[in-house]
Amino acid sequence: MIHATSPSERVCQPVTEIQVRLDLLRITAPARLADAGVDLEAAPAVLDAARAAVTDGVLGYALLTAVKSPGQPGDLPPGT
Repeated sequence: MIHATSPSERVCQPVTEIQVRLDLLRITAPARLADAGVDLEAAPAVLDAARAAVTDGVLGYALLTAVKSPGQPGDLPPGT
């Protein structure tokens, strides 16, 4: 049996977390962001583009799992 899922909506969660962290660092550590080369003016557009890519189905991920029926030729030995 093969099961495939594509929970692309979960890709937006890290994008939102990045935005929240950048907003916090903008207030608490602007010098660190500048030293790291973070362009705070460009960040919102980049994050919006990432969200749009997820919405459009361009950016996402998939989790594939497969289960083999027991006793079929080619089974791996126990513990491997």
